[in-house]
Amino acid sequence: MATQQSLQQLQIASASGGYSLQAGMPTARQTVALHNPSQFATQVEVWVAPVDVKSEAILQWVRLENTQGIFHVEPYSTCEIDLQVTVPLQAVPGLYSYEIRAQSSAHLGHYLRCYQQLTVEPPAQAHQDPIFHVEPATNSLTPFQLEPEKNASFSIQVTNRSHHADCFYLTCLDIAPGWFDVVYPLAGRAVGLPLAPGESGNIVLNLHPPQQTVAGNYTITLRLGSQHQPDTILFEAIYLTLAANPQLAAKLYPETALLPTLDQTLTLELQNSGNVSQAIAVTTRAPQQRFTYDIEPAALTIAPGDTQTVTITPVLRQRWLGLQNFKVPLTLEIRHQHQPETVPLTTCEATLKWQSQHRWLLKLILAGCLSSGFIGAALLAWWHLLYQPTVKPQILNFATTGEQYRAGEAPDISFDWQISNRDEVQSMRLVYAGNDGKDYELYNASLSDYGLPAALQARCETVITHSDDSWKATLIGAYRDLRRQSPHQKSLHCGGFGHPELNLTEGKHTFRLDVYNQAEVAVPAATKLIDVEVAAPSPPKIVNLSATAVEYRVAEAEASKALNVAPVQLNWELSNAADIQSLKLVGLNEQGVTNVAPTLYHFDRGVPGELTSYCQVIENHLRCNGVPTQAMEPGQYEFYLTVFPRRNYDGEEIMAHTSLLSIRPPAPEIVYFKVNGQDVRQTPKLVHVLEHNQTPTNLKLTWQVTDGAKVELLPAPGHLEQATGELSYPLSPAEGTETLTLKVTHPETGEETSQSLVIEKVKAAQVLQPSHQTRPISPLNLQIRDVPFRSLPVPVPPPPPR
Repeated sequence: MATQQSLQQLQIASASGGYSLQAGMPTARQTVALHNPSQFATQVEVWVAPVDVKSEAILQWVRLENTQGIFHVEPYSTCEIDLQVTVPLQAVPGLYSYEIRAQSSAHLGHYLRCYQQLTVEPPAQAHQDPIFHVEPATNSLTPFQLEPEKNASFSIQVTNRSHHADCFYLTCLDIAPGWFDVVYPLAGRAVGLPLAPGESGNIVLNLHPPQQTVAGNYTITLRLGSQHQPDTILFEAIYLTLAANPQLAAKLYPETALLPTLDQTLTLELQNSGNVSQAIAVTTRAPQQRFTYDIEPAALTIAPGDTQTVTITPVLRQRWLGLQNFKVPLTLEIRHQHQPETVPLTTCEATLKWQSQHRWLLKLILAGCLSSGFIGAALLAWWHLLYQPTVKPQILNFATTGEQYRAGEAPDISFDWQISNRDEVQSMRLVYAGNDGKDYELYNASLSDYGLPAALQARCETVITHSDDSWKATLIGAYRDLRRQSPHQKSLHCGGFGHPELNLTEGKHTFRLDVYNQAEVAVPAATKLIDVEVAAPSPPKIVNLSATAVEYRVAEAEASKALNVAPVQLNWELSNAADIQSLKLVGLNEQGVTNVAPTLYHFDRGVPGELTSYCQVIENHLRCNGVPTQAMEPGQYEFYLTVFPRRNYDGEEIMAHTSLLSIRPPAPEIVYFKVNGQDVRQTPKLVHVLEHNQTPTNLKLTWQVTDGAKVELLPAPGHLEQATGELSYPLSPAEGTETLTLKVTHPETGEETSQSLVIEKVKAAQVLQPSHQTRPISPLNLQIRDVPFRSLPVPVPPPPPR
């Protein structure tokens, strides 16, 4: 049969069984040939199938240009099938296996196979990322064993694999700052490890957990950051096991207890000085069973670093035993509830000394009680008949709300006070006794029987004080009943009284509170003074000093969007702006040599004119944003800001500095790269049709780049001497794909930029009909076909059922 013969003789082949692509690179092309050596035409269906589970991603990466997958093969002819391969940037590097399968519609279930292997390589950027490892190495199964109150040191080796010098910073996550110290090899410089390209260095990490850190397993995350590549962050983990240290200190006092007393208890103080929680049980042991012992609490759990107390109350078993003197030794046994029986117990000892009580003492106490009752009755009669208790208002409390005040700084001075017998208060007055001998009235408010005035309702309240059971409260309550007043006393509580315009200078200041009652309004019923110390204002402080960016670019015709344009701009915030006399700003290079001349800003008349556009004073803080500097040229800069105050303060110079900043030269630029007069930016891909017996074809390449840059045309001829020029490039007559790349490199920074042209050469027999996307561009028989620069992977339909 014709179809059977055609299927048996049909052949499928590929130019190569294996190839490699880099993740994130542009779409590649693969060609498979179907050869029909028979005399019968056939219809063939072609699809892609993965070999294993790992390679299932191939279905998203490899797709046929003919999306239907149906091809008609004439007798004695070959049909070439084009496949587009696009490996995304996030693809996992490794080996992927798949098959290109073909079957005839007349023989379903019988198909030909062409085995292919694709090797996915990591993206170029991954090879430039830094690497680091920790010594000694740890993992979750073999953590580092650390004894209590000991230190551990780890060495972190960092390798700079990029083409730029860089500075690396190490921080520790998941633990408090008091746990660790990071030691860099260069002392006296900014915190960081500077490394040249390809250079390695060590950072020392010292771990010293606090004394009472709880024992157990800890995972410490190391975070390595890069100054040159802020987005590149590496992580590593250290697994640590802190050994247990059960330590318990016990103290029993008093060592000798005299009984009976009003407070006949002993106190056991337990302190857990270890790093694990301890469950404790306390029991007593005495050779003579004369007492029973109430232990509260008998069982307790003590956390690391905590101290708890246990009270032991001895109770006499028989009352008749107290008629004689005796001593009883007492031993307390302290047992850990999870401690083995073989471990010795912790014990504390004391002596109980009983002193006998005679009957005459009871008679003496009874006589004293009767005498006290008689004296109390006499005092009560004297109170009602001869003496009337005072009900004048009294100042119970008068104090400031703050602990310390400084001249010219918030918060303002305010006062709280408490006055008894609120019903007797007619008015109250707050006075400032000035140092000039004059009194300045701050507040003067009158009260009425109908409630607080509106000016005091927000700051004062009336508190009802209930009488207690003391004899004095009983007598005062009886007196208030005679006057037909409420048996409960009322007090006036006021707070938050200050004066916003009271700007006190340094020194001691006196304030007075006068309270007037209903009976006498001319003379205060109660007066109280308070002295307030106002300290000198704090010296100015540099709260923040930073640059608007870490890297800048020298201004050029088309400014880079990735870097800020020079000059360097600074932000800072200073406290106590009123005490700033002048500022000095100077820039140093990496070697500490001045590369930006000092600039002085004088504040004799407020904010100087050159800073008014960038600075403002808010709540006595000088805040400046985007202050331009004189740093315009490429290089490294570190700015130092020095504050000179108006007062003389003891202490160090007020100075701060920024981190190391850099200004980079202009980036290399390709002005144009043209092929036969057409810009490669607009036409990144060409299709050249190979005719039979065609003479060799030459392309006219022209270019222009920025002066001083290194120019290369790859793969040939390589280095180009001129920044602007042209040359004739001969095309090979062989079928396939050629790629021309114009690469420009900055001679100092090594920064690169490039443009590429892809030329696909096909035979005339393969070009059937020009599509709407194909147009001639030159008399050299070149055709342009628009190809997406970045093609998203398109799902490939599954193969038909077999």
